[in-house]
Amino acid sequence: MNSFAFLEKSARHQPHGLALVQGDERYTYPEFRDRALAIGGNLLAMGCRKGDRVAFCLANSPRIMEVIFGCFAAGLVVVPVNARLHVREMAYIVSDSGAKVLVHGAEYQDGITDNADLFAAVQRVCIGEGAGATGFDSLLEPGRALSAAVKAAPEELCWLFYTSGTTG
Repeated sequence: MNSFAFLEKSARHQPHGLALVQGDERYTYPEFRDRALAIGGNLLAMGCRKGDRVAFCLANSPRIMEVIFGCFAAGLVVVPVNARLHVREMAYIVSDSGAKVLVHGAEYQDGITDNADLFAAVQRVCIGEGAGATGFDSLLEPGRALSAAVKAAPEELCWLFYTSGTTG
C-alpha cells in the first residue's frame, strides 16, 4: 500500500475537514490531496522516477506536508534535512542520499549559491525567490498532476532519515 492512501482515505471520508492550517492558509483534505498529486506529477515530469530520492529543507509550513505526500503519491523517497544544519551538512545528506531534487526555502538560497559546487548534481526547487532553482509554484501546475498514487509494495522505501548519531 502506498502511504498516500492515508490522505486519499481522509479526502473521501472528510471532504470538508481541514487537513492543513497555518495562519490564514487553510486546505481541506481534498485540496491537500490535489496539491500533493500535482507535486508528485511535476516531480516525475522533472525526471524523477519511482524510488528516487527527494530531499527537502524547509521551515515549518504546509509545504513540508505537501512535499512529503507529493513524494508518497509519486513513489519517491522522502529525505528530510534538518533545517538547523549548516549548508555543507545539507549538501552531504543530499549527495549521500542520491537525491535527484532538493526542495528548499529561500532562506537557504545564499548558502546554496555560495556552495554551488556542492549542489551541482541536484535539481533545486525554491519556495520563494532562488537563482538557479525552479519555483515551487511550478510543482503545483495541474497539467501534470497524477490522477492517482503510484502503486507501491509494502516493503518499498518511502523515507530516508539521517540522524546526528546521538540516538544510540
